[in-house]
Amino acid sequence: MIIGNFSRRNPSRKMMEVLSDWYLNYRTEYDLIRMAIEAGADEDHIKVDHEPLGVNLFLTIRNPV
Repeated sequence: MIIGNFSRRNPSRKMMEVLSDWYLNYRTEYDLIRMAIEAGADEDHIKVDHEPLGVNLFLTIRNPV
């Protein structure tokens, strides 16, 4: 499973909120890991990646084999 979320490093935040009235729930890598563990995922199967700018975070939870 892959879940995407904006990080708190979003340089477009003010523009998105002022011009588009678009408010997001920003999270850190730690926040995503904590949420996955609280949902029952095994810590060994969790990984968080990001694109080069670090704005978009991608939580990956692998299915144990």
